[in-house]
Amino acid sequence: MTNEDETSSRVAANMWWQPHPAMAAMAASPAASRAFALRSSSPLATLIVALLGLVFSPFGIAAWIWAGSQLKAIELGTMRCDHRAVLVIAKVLGVVVTVAMITGIIIVLALSR
Repeated sequence: MTNEDETSSRVAANMWWQPHPAMAAMAASPAASRAFALRSSSPLATLIVALLGLVFSPFGIAAWIWAGSQLKAIELGTMRCDHRAVLVIAKVLGVVVTVAMITGIIIVLALSR
């Protein structure tokens, strides 16, 4: 192996740590960093999980937690505010399904005695 081959193989092996150009722009400007870091919410997926909770209750718990974390991220400014109302509906539906599940468990346990 020649010196040129060794150098090119070392460079190729170390390419994994090279920063992406967008990351370099983020380091240069806090405003660019904030704009790049804002992720989008997924309110429709959260609502679908909440609706699945009507059939299978553990999905209600997942929807409650997921919608709550997305709403908190929106309030903190780390997530875009796309369809916030849908997230609120998903969270409320998740709470209702969870309360209904717990109530059902209590009733079944009370009647089994």
